[in-house]
Amino acid sequence: MARVALVQQDWANAIAYADSAIKKSGAKLQKGAELLDGFNDYSAAEWMWGYNIADDQGLYYGAFHAYMSWNFSSSNIRQNPKCINRELYLTISPTDIRKQWWNDSLRTSKTKPATSFATKPYENYKFEASPAHNDHILLMRLAEMYLVKAEAQAHSGSDAEAAQTLFELISTRDPNYTVSTNTGQALLDEVLRHRRIELWGEGFRFTDLKRLNLPLDRNAASNTDETVSMVMAVPAGDVRWEWVIPKSETDANPLCKQNPL
Repeated sequence: MARVALVQQDWANAIAYADSAIKKSGAKLQKGAELLDGFNDYSAAEWMWGYNIADDQGLYYGAFHAYMSWNFSSSNIRQNPKCINRELYLTISPTDIRKQWWNDSLRTSKTKPATSFATKPYENYKFEASPAHNDHILLMRLAEMYLVKAEAQAHSGSDAEAAQTLFELISTRDPNYTVSTNTGQALLDEVLRHRRIELWGEGFRFTDLKRLNLPLDRNAASNTDETVSMVMAVPAGDVRWEWVIPKSETDANPLCKQNPL
């Protein structure tokens, strides 16, 4: 409900539902090195909702970690490790544990399972596959609720409350982080920047750009691989933000109108 209210720009309910989840979910924010656990175990204190893959029901090459980890032996991982936007990475404080979710090429790279694995600057170490390949699937964790609450508070003009909510989250990631003195749009931008960092790889960026009516601009990242990205820029409001309705649906229902193409 917090997610739905955020999309609807119903800031009061987004705050209320996120706050309820924070207080009642039973989940607790992880701190420091606890956040370097590979995001593959639903027993992590911060996970509110996850899928426990049984040992005899591993998804192997169809698994999330076969696409997003740094060490799963799949052609996708070996040839195309996922990387963070360099410019976003450079905004992360050196004392923020989340900086270790990526390899900035200045630190020693983790040992790859084999020499056939490519290594790229700013590649992802956030998600790590376990040897058994039965990694649990993350569906929702507590940090998102803090970010929903802080964003809705910032949109509502409750700057002090938004700054405090953001502090409660980020101080568990960065011991040197202090309560933000930003206000207005600058504070909202800070919340959204931390949302990009915190939820990287968890499936939010497309919908965040869409709901906030913001453009996609991969040209702003100096480490974007155009051969992989293919689409480099999509303006806000472009028809490509809407999915095409399947022809089987428009054929079966004459009242169904196709989205603009």
